[in-house]
Amino acid sequence: MTIKVTNMTCQHCVRTIQMALIKNKIIADINLNDQTVSVSNDLSESVVKKVIHDAGYETA
Repeated sequence: MTIKVTNMTCQHCVRTIQMALIKNKIIADINLNDQTVSVSNDLSESVVKKVIHDAGYETA
């Protein structure tokens, strides 16, 4: 699944989201240029979005 993160604008944003995902045992590829987070395991999209929201970022 690929999730658009609308207010991810810098490497600090990427690192913050990455750490939040890792803390929740979610492995993801984060693309700053496309403002996307791609998760390849079978997690619910709502779970991943909640982790991103809790880190202070918005998803589309």
